Amino acid sequence: MTLYITITGVVYHLVLANPASPFAMVQPDRALGEALGNQFLHTIVPLLAVADWTLFDRRGRLRPRYAAWWLAFPLAYLGFALVRGLIVHRYPYPFIDAGQLGYAGVGLSSLFFAFAFWLLGLVFVGVDRGLARRGSARPAAAADDPAPVASAPGPEAAPGLAAAPGPDTAPAARSESEETAAGQR
Repeated sequence: MTLYITITGVVYHLVLANPASPFAMVQPDRALGEALGNQFLHTIVPLLAVADWTLFDRRGRLRPRYAAWWLAFPLAYLGFALVRGLIVHRYPYPFIDAGQLGYAGVGLSSLFFAFAFWLLGLVFVGVDRGLARRGSARPAAAADDPAPVASAPGPEAAPGLAAAPGPDTAPAARSESEETAAGQR
């Protein structure tokens, strides 16, 4: 969901409200409440969503292949908007206006946007992984402290073996191939 609201903000500011964009839409004069609502929807909500995701979501869950999966919703919306446009002879955005661009033009702009959305998804994956690495790094003071290795109690414990992790110990991270294999069992 964070990716989709981020796309909303990026497309609005870089494409629709940007006078330098070939797809810029004329911004109507709005009443104060409408103007505030428009800015809230296209600016504040995307920024808050990214801040929420950055500060509060669990880290290390995103995979590069997800960026391609995340294109399903925008592609489904494109299909809906094109079919609706055939019926009502109106399209919600100039970059998918088949009446003005033709289907070849819509296809070209859709490929561009899909590629841009995929890259933005990869940015989210990269940030997620970077934050996961940063969050799992041990502080320098703790890394320099050679704490003794605890062994499991009882006669069956071999000297020098670490005890089983307790509730305060983070689980070991699994690689993507291990996750895939675990999910296929």
